[in-house]
Amino acid sequence: MRKIVLSVVIALFGLLSVQASNYTKLTFQQVDGTKQSVDLQSLVFTFSDGQLLATNEKGDQSFALRNLAKMYFSTSSIIGDVNRDGYVNISDVICIINYILNGDGSNIDLEAAELNGDGTINISDATKLINMILQ
Repeated sequence: MRKIVLSVVIALFGLLSVQASNYTKLTFQQVDGTKQSVDLQSLVFTFSDGQLLATNEKGDQSFALRNLAKMYFSTSSIIGDVNRDGYVNISDVICIINYILNGDGSNIDLEAAELNGDGTINISDATKLINMILQ
């Protein structure tokens, strides 16, 4: 059974990789809403102790897929870095609020702004980002 599951995951990942050639990251969203991204080129899937794991090449990021809510391809390298400056701070919150108020998303990373997983960018995303910054 483990070999079948692992084979299906590898085959599925291979198919998705072909369709996602423009994307550089694979983002994992856990059931609690937290998100983490990892480079696609360095991603390794392993099956150990009854758990499917996705680990980056360096081994410093590992994601247990048992609590996975969804997994999707993205271009975002830092979740919450809405203005793409390499940092997650109050400037990103301001970008989300400006987007909510005027709807102009041309200068922001919309994927990085959608933090709570509900599919829309709203005040809940700004609140979640504020909480992330304060932690």
